Amino acid sequence: MKYFLFKLLIGIYILILFIVILFISIASIIILSINFINPIKELKNTATEIVNSVNIQNQKVSETVDNLDNMYGFKNKSARK
Repeated sequence: MKYFLFKLLIGIYILILFIVILFISIASIIILSINFINPIKELKNTATEIVNSVNIQNQKVSETVDNLDNMYGFKNKSARK
């Protein structure tokens, strides 16, 4: 009887230890995922800002070229594009 209780106690201890390790693993995965998601969002915002600024610059260049075309009287604008 004593041996059975000892094995039962060891089994319960191992089960509790497994549950604690499982909770610690889940918590660390959640913490790591939060720490990885935020920089990815920041990178996405930075990339969006860069793309928007490049689009604005392209639009300004296109307007400048159109103005020069109009100023110097170039009629065939499709050759430039």
